[in-house]
Amino acid sequence: MKFRFIGGEKLVGAIVVSVLTTLTIGQHQLSHAQNPLAPARPAAESGEKIPETILVEGLGRLTLAKTLEGQQSTPNAVIFSPDNQLVLAGGSDTDPLLRIWSVKTGQKVSQTRAQRTSVKALAISPNERLLVSSGLDGSINFWNLVEGKYLGIALEHGNTVLALTVTPDGKTLISGGLEGIRLWTVQPPRRPLYRLNWVGNFVYSLGMKSDGVTLASGHENGEVNFWDIREGKFLSKFSAHPQAVSKLLYTPDGKNLITGSLDRTIKIWDTSNNKLLFTLIGHTARIRSLALHPNGQILASASNDGVRLWDVTTGKQLAWFDNNSDWVESLAFSPDGQYLASGNYDFKIRLWQFVR
Repeated sequence: MKFRFIGGEKLVGAIVVSVLTTLTIGQHQLSHAQNPLAPARPAAESGEKIPETILVEGLGRLTLAKTLEGQQSTPNAVIFSPDNQLVLAGGSDTDPLLRIWSVKTGQKVSQTRAQRTSVKALAISPNERLLVSSGLDGSINFWNLVEGKYLGIALEHGNTVLALTVTPDGKTLISGGLEGIRLWTVQPPRRPLYRLNWVGNFVYSLGMKSDGVTLASGHENGEVNFWDIREGKFLSKFSAHPQAVSKLLYTPDGKNLITGSLDRTIKIWDTSNNKLLFTLIGHTARIRSLALHPNGQILASASNDGVRLWDVTTGKQLAWFDNNSDWVESLAFSPDGQYLASGNYDFKIRLWQFVR
């Protein structure tokens, strides 16, 4: 894939600046949660050496292939291009840029302004042509991923948009944040369809089931809600955690739902009956990110104490990157499953490669 932003390294694809009454997250900011199940452990000192090889039980080695430089803030979101050739990352507060690196060379190849302030989420459509970003400013921006061309902006959200997902058929974009869940048409002119959840129970995470119908949303009160997006109606809910559900995702077969929380735990659920299968304990602070290997069996989780790998089928911890130089905010597996990208608070993105 030859990806470029029109205008090269300049801040291009000018975003229409609209007067938004953007409320600050304030007291609702995802905070450090206490959990007596996980013993406190201080974060590694800045500058501490990063191990170049991690042994992953039953899978071989995970080696540090490259460290991507040039980020000017913590990478809030990272994602691979569908052809595995590029890594895209969005910046945190006061850093509205979307930056792109080559996986092969580790060099930054382009950047553009994605949001007015920070980038909170990135998504790519199943047809691999549409890139979507959202952020603290409440706007959603669209690019042609193949041509690197800016396509437009959606301004209906009046507050932070924390999560994005696209339905498997590529026809519908779903966005969630501090003022609810909205659905949009992906094809031009990209109009809002309807709203599922309104102000009152903040949405921190979204997960789309492989059936293309069932949407799961993770909320501030620790609940997971289920929605039928075909009918636009609420289905059911259950209490997953005592604190906010910061991240969630479905396994590719749709049989399991995985939730991460401010309570420091990760839980794996049977979607047929919402039965709890495993509780993954070990992280010493809130769960900042979750990523699932394309095989659906290896889960990566990020927190203040680094990255852990888990076996989804057994709930067993496979590895712990316990010597990170700083907290880890974002994770992504490459579509071919060969790489894991981790975005750290030291403004670096590390590419780990599976070697058998």
